[in-house]
Amino acid sequence: VKYYNSSIDSTPVRTKACLHAFKQKVIVICGGYDKQLSFEPLGPLFFDHAQGVILCGATTQKIKDAITQYP
Repeated sequence: VKYYNSSIDSTPVRTKACLHAFKQKVIVICGGYDKQLSFEPLGPLFFDHAQGVILCGATTQKIKDAITQYP
């Protein structure tokens, strides 16, 4: 098992750049403070690049709503 700390990815744009660096699907742990950003771009991103998603922090529900709306 390999772990990568990418805590600098504090916006969906940075998360996208990070996930594009991996050739295989990964398990993503994300969440944290609410910076009033849109998490809608994460739906297709996680569909294409995440094997699973673990949410935590104040943005849990906001991210969950955004990614579960993606078909």
